Amino acid sequence: MTHEQAMWVHILLGSVGLLTFWGALLSRKGSERHKRWGRPFFISLLAVALSVGPLLFLQAGPFNPARVVQFTYLSLCLATVTMLAWTAIRWREQPARFRGLHFKVLGPLLLALGAVVLAAGLASGDPVPTVLSWVGLFHGALMVRFAWLRAPLLPNWWLNWHITCVCSLFTAVHGTFAFTFYRWAMAPEASREVSAAMHLLVLGVAVGLRLWFGARRGVPLRFTQRVASTQVASA
Repeated sequence: MTHEQAMWVHILLGSVGLLTFWGALLSRKGSERHKRWGRPFFISLLAVALSVGPLLFLQAGPFNPARVVQFTYLSLCLATVTMLAWTAIRWREQPARFRGLHFKVLGPLLLALGAVVLAAGLASGDPVPTVLSWVGLFHGALMVRFAWLRAPLLPNWWLNWHITCVCSLFTAVHGTFAFTFYRWAMAPEASREVSAAMHLLVLGVAVGLRLWFGARRGVPLRFTQRVASTQVASA
């Protein structure tokens, strides 16, 4: 396989992800149609994560360790967040399984890699890794916290994870697409600052979506039940 062929495979898989995201978003949540769109969406994103390897190692030119680390980090984030969005649905009645050993390993790993990518971005003055470090920092910290929660979970804890992760995947699907389209259609010489700004804009939309879906579906930002002040006092 050539680098150009690997690129086209990557673009095709990403396009499938974009299409199926909107198919799932516009269908009634929990319906069979929603599931029929959702499954290929998750599968396509896992395939996108796997397709990054050939892109890195088939590219002409000298080996670039920093680029490999950055894209390995992004691929791991993409695969992990996709897995969480999917298993939150499948294991909704099994919170212990959801936050099993794999969860307890991946959480600190994402958090550490996010910190490394942030430090590298700040040290090099590159805004793109600086912005993209949010994925590992946010999801890693959230996973570490959830892994060791001992308070009673809300009945819809799984929907919180599902909605939060799907809104994060919105940024993965649309951030790169928005910048690539902008550069192709309007500004071929667009800078990395513009790329970072595009990702921040899409992230803002994703946060808005999470708040909107949470309000509509009655899903708060917390995972645990509130303890009444009288219960706390008596304890």
